[in-house]
Amino acid sequence: MLRFVLRRLAFVVLTVLLSSVLVFAATNVLPGDVATMILGREASQQAKDSLRKELGLDKPLAVQYGAWVGDFARGDWGPRSAQARTSGPWPWKDCATRPCWLWSPFSCTCLLGSSWG
Repeated sequence: MLRFVLRRLAFVVLTVLLSSVLVFAATNVLPGDVATMILGREASQQAKDSLRKELGLDKPLAVQYGAWVGDFARGDWGPRSAQARTSGPWPWKDCATRPCWLWSPFSCTCLLGSSWG
């Protein structure tokens, strides 16, 4: 039984890792430049280069992926565009402002999916 559980946990880790690689790759393959999208087409090249450096887009993809995964693991999921502030350390910190019950289906899916295969 322990061997079964360990094997299932290994598959969960592998699935999460592959999913994160696919999501990161998909966001980097999309057409368009992030700096141009944020600053607009009229922005100077110097402003765009400065923003790319600030966001870390001038670094190799492997370094960007490592930073992205590290930030996600620490709970830094980026800025909330609607409120123009960075997200809290964990999602349940702001339960008063957003419905915590939205996490319930996700939790059930993870638990049932990992146990059912």
